[in-house]
Amino acid sequence: MARFKIFKTKEKEKEERVLEEKKENSKEETDKKSNDTRTIEVFAKLIKKPILTEKAVSLSALNKYIFEVDNSLNKSEIKKTIERKYNVKIKKINIIKSRKRKKKFLRTYSQPRKYKKAIVTLKEGYKIDLGI
Repeated sequence: MARFKIFKTKEKEKEERVLEEKKENSKEETDKKSNDTRTIEVFAKLIKKPILTEKAVSLSALNKYIFEVDNSLNKSEIKKTIERKYNVKIKKINIIKSRKRKKKFLRTYSQPRKYKKAIVTLKEGYKIDLGI
């Protein structure tokens, strides 16, 4: 009888280990999900502002919107953040980088800041309200 009790306790220990492993795996999955949302929030801060010039407003009739974004973002990161931030589906993204040009004022040279613009084309049926 003593031998059977030993086997039962070993089986219970194995079951407890399996349950602990499942709990650890579920914690890791939730951590991954929370890290994903944190990165989206960080990227959302890197999309600086929508550009509201005459040309940009006329392009909004064609379902195209222009945003000023950080230089470090690429197309896929811009797409993810705008889709999550404005709840829209994006069809196409074009990126324009401004180049540095030296400007002379009296004896000093200055370089204007370098920036990146993203022209976002939305799928049909979606709109972004920018308060125009």
